[in-house]
Formats: sequence, structure tokens, C-alpha cells
Amino acid sequence: MFRRIREFVLARRARAEELDRGASAIEWVIIAAIVVGIVAGVAGVIMNALDDRADSVGECIEGVDDFADC
Repeated sequence: MFRRIREFVLARRARAEELDRGASAIEWVIIAAIVVGIVAGVAGVIMNALDDRADSVGECIEGVDDFADC
């Protein structure tokens, strides 16, 4: 009798650990998605800043013929 109860408890514990591992994997996927979103946002901001600065430098180079200050 006690052996059956022990086997039942051990089986339940094993299933619970499997569910915990699955939940942990989902949490890691969510965390990774958030990090990827943040990185993409920062990359977009940096890209826009570089594009604006490149346009400014290009306009300055074009103005050299007219002896304009940048």
C-alpha cells in the first residue's frame, strides 16, 4: 500500500517538474522577445541619427563650392 502511494507521489512530482521546465522555457522566450524588441528599437534610433548626420555632412560638402560654413 505504501509503495503505491509513494509511486503516485513520485509520479506527480515528476509531472510537476516537467511543467515547471515548460513554464521556464516560455518565460525565457518572452524575455528574449522583449530584449530583441528593445535592441531593434535602439538600432532604429541609432540608424535615424546616423542618417540625419550623413545628410548634414553631405549638405556641408555640397556647400564647400559656395564657401559656406557648415
